[in-house]
Amino acid sequence: MKNMIVCLFLCLLAWGAGAQISGQAFASVKYRFTHINDTSQPGDPYTETMILLLGKQYSAYQSYDKMVRDSVGGKVFMVVRQNA
Repeated sequence: MKNMIVCLFLCLLAWGAGAQISGQAFASVKYRFTHINDTSQPGDPYTETMILLLGKQYSAYQSYDKMVRDSVGGKVFMVVRQNA
C-alpha cells in the first residue's frame, strides 16, 4: 500500500513537471554584455553580444556571437563535406 502511494505521488509529480511552453517571439533585443573578470585588470573586460527573445509566455536569452559562430561553422562544415 505504501509503495502504491509513493508510485502515485511520483506519477503526479512527473505529470505536473511539464516542459517550458514555447511559442513565437514577438520582440528581440540585441545588447552587448560586458564583465570584468579580474578587477586588477579593468582594461581587459570580457564582452559578448547577447540576444533577448520575448514571447507571450516565455523569455529567453542566448549568446548572439555563439549563434553566429555556430551557424557559420555549420555552413563551412557542410560545404567541406559536400566537396569531399
